[in-house]
Amino acid sequence: YEQVVKPLFDEQPEVFPPEHFGLEGYVWALEIVLSRSMVLAYDDVTLPVLVPVVELFNHDHVSSEAVANHTSGRFTVTAGRDYTEGEQVFVNSRPRRGNLALMVLGGFALPNNPFDLAEVRFGLDVGRDLLGEQRVKLLASMLGTPEAGAGAAAGEKYFRLQFARGTLLPPAALAAARVMALRPSELDAAAGIAQGRRVSLENELAAHRWLLAAIQARLKRYASTVAE
Repeated sequence: YEQVVKPLFDEQPEVFPPEHFGLEGYVWALEIVLSRSMVLAYDDVTLPVLVPVVELFNHDHVSSEAVANHTSGRFTVTAGRDYTEGEQVFVNSRPRRGNLALMVLGGFALPNNPFDLAEVRFGLDVGRDLLGEQRVKLLASMLGTPEAGAGAAAGEKYFRLQFARGTLLPPAALAAARVMALRPSELDAAAGIAQGRRVSLENELAAHRWLLAAIQARLKRYASTVAE
């Protein structure tokens, strides 16, 4: 707000009168758009759109959909199943979003959301790790480009693991753990990790221990316990 929005307001006071355009009004407007807009595709670009009446529909991961016809200028809501009289009609306004995204964007969450993802972020110090560079290359080939650390952690590279609700241990998470548990004597076997092959029994045990420790460290960062 301070770097982009406020300078624009200050430069155009005749367009953005100060008594109406300030931080409080900007936050209100942003929350309205985030919580009530429909995300639509328009000319290969996705945009949040406020549609009167349609914004009253609650979201659920159902087959009902809302579609904008840019030619006729009409907005159509199509039910994905039969509804009985008096039954609430839902619209899938935020497809494939987990509860974290739904809470941030809309201020609500769905019970047993099938698109929930738990994320574990981990890093390694390339300069202090004897196998640092080799680990980064292996992990990048499986998990994508790492995030670079900043400040005191400038020498670290960070990766993310995702765990979906109701699924077994993701192959990518186990593969990353095997990489993190590698010893110098096991480098020759590292090439098979991306194909799902084990390195050794010792590495497998160390990988599971590393993964368990990473998950426990993540859980400790939450204010609420698992039981709560």
